[in-house]
Amino acid sequence: MISKDIIYYGLIKGINVLVWVVILKISATYLDPVSFGNFSIIFSISIYLGIILSGWQSSSALRFYHEIENKYEYYNVLLKTLFFPFLCFLGFGIICCLFFYFYNKEISIDILMILPLSMVFALFGLIVNICRIKRNLKFYLMLIIIQALTLLSLVVPLIKLFGWFGLMFSFTISYFAVVFYFTINKRNQLILVWDKIINKSLVKKMVSYGLPIVMIGVFSQLLSSMDQILLKYFGYDFEVGIYAANYSLSEKSIFAFLAIYASAFTPILYKSINKENFNLLDQIKKGLFQFLLIAIPIVAFLSFFSKKISYLLLDEKYVEGHWIIPVIAVAGVFVGIASFYSEVLTVSKKTKTLAMLYGFAAIVNFIVNIIFIPNHGLKAAVIATLISYVVLAIIIYKVSNKQLKLNNVKNRH
Repeated sequence: MISKDIIYYGLIKGINVLVWVVILKISATYLDPVSFGNFSIIFSISIYLGIILSGWQSSSALRFYHEIENKYEYYNVLLKTLFFPFLCFLGFGIICCLFFYFYNKEISIDILMILPLSMVFALFGLIVNICRIKRNLKFYLMLIIIQALTLLSLVVPLIKLFGWFGLMFSFTISYFAVVFYFTINKRNQLILVWDKIINKSLVKKMVSYGLPIVMIGVFSQLLSSMDQILLKYFGYDFEVGIYAANYSLSEKSIFAFLAIYASAFTPILYKSINKENFNLLDQIKKGLFQFLLIAIPIVAFLSFFSKKISYLLLDEKYVEGHWIIPVIAVAGVFVGIASFYSEVLTVSKKTKTLAMLYGFAAIVNFIVNIIFIPNHGLKAAVIATLISYVVLAIIIYKVSNKQLKLNNVKNRH
């Protein structure tokens, strides 16, 4: 069954990667590194906030679908618990926007772009996870196609009109198109779900599991973009764009393949975990072996052809950062190791422990960047990313093995 899922996720991720490559090429053609760096930072902040807004619902959607018999209660919790954080976020954002309008109009404009993108991305993430756990992959594929076509149709005219602001608008509208299509398509089911009384004990159970996952998501995003923010803070405006563009190329290769396999692996793992004779460690080792079997050749390819890849898929003004591509690809291998072994902790519902491990790796990243970026700039940022991912893989591997031993002891008793 997993091979069929991988085919679908391969198509879905393939579309995502192709779209991102096209977007990167268009952005590199029309935007200078400073402008692209500004976009990358604001986009990353929007993703942080989107994860926070619907993160626990998205993670709980995956974890509890097969455990809850009454699916109306399940969807009711996911739907109704969205409104309060969205209203608070929107209200706070509007207040901040008005405040900065009188002191710093540039920040006020940034907030105006962040607000809608964060909210539609949060809804998009929840919709995607519901499709994943139900394994409704044809519908998921349709949503991705809608998002891709909307984005590609808008990006060139909007960039020409508004620069990197136009790139932000394009992403916002494309995610909104998915949310709108989903709402219209599922409107009857949504009405039925909304009419149910919310199960407060289920909310408490899902929140307890999901909130640490939110922190994991935020820390993961920080690991991949904190260095860009700190480069900007220390005045390396030009280098931010160089780094972000080449990082994205590497991310859309090794990280993309990891996402394909993990997206198929996780829902099936949750479905099978309670079956007799299910060996979690064997499944993780099998999944990791298959990942490495393809990931290592990808790293080798990126190492040999990084300069040509950067030149062809970006622009001449970004090529000086081509060496970033293989370094981030190697980091991606360690992310893969961490991702597979982290399933031991998520299955064991040790999400707080996992969040602390991701937080520790983020702190390592921050410390290395703070110490070395002022004098070494871009090189320090790239090496800090690699170091933090290696640390993450090591600590998750050690803690997961310890948890497996505890699980085995419990099972024997």
